[in-house]
Amino acid sequence: MARPKREASTSPSQSAKKVKKEEPDDAVRSPSTSKAETSVASSLARWDPSVKLPDDANWPAPASDMKKAKNFIERLLPGSEDSLNITSDRPLVILPDKDADGLSSSLILHRTLIHLGLSEECIVIHHLSKGTNPASHSEVEAVKAHKPRAVILLDQGSRPGPPLLGEGDDTPVMVIDHHFLKPGEEGPQGSLMINASHSPPIATSSLLTWTICRPLWQDPAEAEKVIDWLAVLGTAGDLSVNVPWDPPWPDLAPEMKKWSKKRIGTAIALLNAPRRTPDFNVSLAYRSLLSSTTPLELLDPAQNKQARELYALRSAVSEEAERCTHTPPKFAKDGRLAVLFIDSPFQVHPGIATRWSGALRGAKNLQVVMCANKGYSPHGTHTHFSCRRAGAALKRGENPNIIELLHDYAARDPTFLSDVVKVEAELERAGSGELSTGDEEPPNVDVKTEGGDDESKAVEALNFARGHREASGGILPHALFDRFVQLMEIGVPSEKKPDSPSKKKSMPEQKTKLTSFFGVKPSGAGPDKGKAA
Repeated sequence: MARPKREASTSPSQSAKKVKKEEPDDAVRSPSTSKAETSVASSLARWDPSVKLPDDANWPAPASDMKKAKNFIERLLPGSEDSLNITSDRPLVILPDKDADGLSSSLILHRTLIHLGLSEECIVIHHLSKGTNPASHSEVEAVKAHKPRAVILLDQGSRPGPPLLGEGDDTPVMVIDHHFLKPGEEGPQGSLMINASHSPPIATSSLLTWTICRPLWQDPAEAEKVIDWLAVLGTAGDLSVNVPWDPPWPDLAPEMKKWSKKRIGTAIALLNAPRRTPDFNVSLAYRSLLSSTTPLELLDPAQNKQARELYALRSAVSEEAERCTHTPPKFAKDGRLAVLFIDSPFQVHPGIATRWSGALRGAKNLQVVMCANKGYSPHGTHTHFSCRRAGAALKRGENPNIIELLHDYAARDPTFLSDVVKVEAELERAGSGELSTGDEEPPNVDVKTEGGDDESKAVEALNFARGHREASGGILPHALFDRFVQLMEIGVPSEKKPDSPSKKKSMPEQKTKLTSFFGVKPSGAGPDKGKAA
């Protein structure tokens, strides 16, 4: 059995020793993921905050959307034309995702707004609870309790749905995201959707947020000091510290060099640690980031009072990952997918899938590695699973689409996803609904509807095969995940092709045996008939 390399562990001592070419557990892809995208990227000019985007520009998002995002932010400011009149009683509520990319996005926007004149008291950072998403009833009510004048979602996923705060609510909402959004879809009804997924090479949410905010700073030197390192941190959190920063990406390579890949990698591990633990204390990570002016401060317990606890949490996550990572994989009958089954209250399944994706080099048909965790669910009702592209497939020159592969398996039973909708609706009514995953974006559509177009929309809203073609996954109720395992035919031996010759030629049967050579009768033959015993 192949085993992943031990250096993938992220204990404090090991991460300090070497970063090399290791990627963060959540690294999902390189900025360019195909030859076509590489060709498109090479024809684009490098993004420069001092240069106005042409009207036909499409990176990091369509220029028209970038302009709308700028106008939305300007309306948040006091005294601006068409101001939304943000106050401490009617604040702006920001909902960032829980990882390094989402948290960096939030702080880039947070610091930009304060720089532009919005008071700190007028900004509320709302972190979601474990197992929830922005459309969960509990989260909607929590956001409403702040009486927001405006809401901004960062890195929380992209998909259509009803108004975020309910039918009839006209609170302005903006979504800044890079997860895949089907062409023509616009996110929650009435919201302003700024999405990078159709503007290759795809920017992360933090980089997209940075490109929106950076031109709003009048002093480039101050912006470089305050928010540029956050763009590097968030981008590397999703794409690894080895991001090449080729055009059209901004030239932030000097910023990475200033702080070093090792320090940036360690900072990412610290920020990601809280949300991977059972306690899910994401606010600890954000407080640590908010109190730091450089990555060095973030890493230094003498300057950052949260750092010591972050190191301890990272060690706990690393130990749990090490415990679970040596689980032997099982293969689908067609050989395209390998799955590792674990049972852990920690969110270690994305990292284990990443580690194993490069370990199964001899699997000829392997395209995707999945890690399924039945112990992560806060309600004990669901299996969380994460998928990564297999290194063996990439080495063969293939470019697997995980989303398509998962849907291909699910389509083997035409009723499967519809049944998931029905079960999720029942669990939601019972208070055990769980529509958010650790590393894929949460759904934003009510799954309680059944039948016709409503059921089709509910199927699309499921947290199944969402996220990125290079890194996907989701959540299924335990019984339905077991059913999905059967559809994938996990552990079922593959069938040999009838026309393929056997690797080993069968040996001819030996007619003369050793027993006959010595005149010995085979055991059990007994004496000859008619002779005395």
